[in-house]
Amino acid sequence: MWKDVVEYLLTKTNILHSEALREPIMRMFDGDKLREGVAEEVTARLRGVLEDLVDCEFDLHRAAFHKFVMSRRPRNE
Repeated sequence: MWKDVVEYLLTKTNILHSEALREPIMRMFDGDKLREGVAEEVTARLRGVLEDLVDCEFDLHRAAFHKFVMSRRPRNE
């Protein structure tokens, strides 16, 4: 599934380890609701992740991808 490809690429690149994503979130919530401006910040960071993912060079090898997919599937007991 395409979902598996996206997950695989996110885990096999350094995108999720970028400085922008490692910054702390100060006061994310105001009570039970997102603090004003947080939703816009999340959207901006997601756009950054997508841009980085689209621009990255990646190796997608069958055996490694298959192993990744199988490791995420529930095992029949």
